[in-house]
Amino acid sequence: MGLTEAYYAFGEVLRSRQQDIAAIQLAGRQEAFLTNEFAIHLWKHSDLTRFVYTNVGNKGERKYDIAILKGEIASPSVESLVECKYVRNRHRARPEPWGATDEIRGALTDIVQQIVPFCSDEHASLAVQLRSPQQRVYGLVFAACTVRDDDPANIKEDFFDKVLSLGNELKMRYYDLEVCRFDRAFEDVRVPVLDATFSVSLRTGLWVLR
Repeated sequence: MGLTEAYYAFGEVLRSRQQDIAAIQLAGRQEAFLTNEFAIHLWKHSDLTRFVYTNVGNKGERKYDIAILKGEIASPSVESLVECKYVRNRHRARPEPWGATDEIRGALTDIVQQIVPFCSDEHASLAVQLRSPQQRVYGLVFAACTVRDDDPANIKEDFFDKVLSLGNELKMRYYDLEVCRFDRAFEDVRVPVLDATFSVSLRTGLWVLR
């Protein structure tokens, strides 16, 4: 199963459920939720010919968010590894529009350390036969921007530009480009929260190291 094809199809899944997924961005940090949603999507997208393990790694090993398995249950092998990261501009439905941006550099630095090429034929007691000729580990970045009507102008694009700029600074790139890029899952979905209303945008990027 091609990971990049499955990634693009996941964008359609996010769009089809945009109201619910937009609302949950205002409830708290959603990295685990989006990672699990992607894992289930990969299984379904493969017509059930693959399976997905999450948080994969034995004690003392690096742990990966997603490992895509192929083969037979008695001796499966890993064909793709993915590390997921979630960044956002604010903590929950809070007044401060930039409250969570101090976490961006740390999150992207973490993913850089995780997506170095994989140079072993075994991980978590599983055989590893990556589809990527370069032995790539892919980074799936979720970036959520939530904007209130009284927030400063241009906050949305300033936030996404900040994430892309840091990704480029850390020598990552979109998997088939020379620089980092985002795909738009959905834009400006209106979510009422008590007596306020937020506009939520979610963008994704499938990144690798340069």
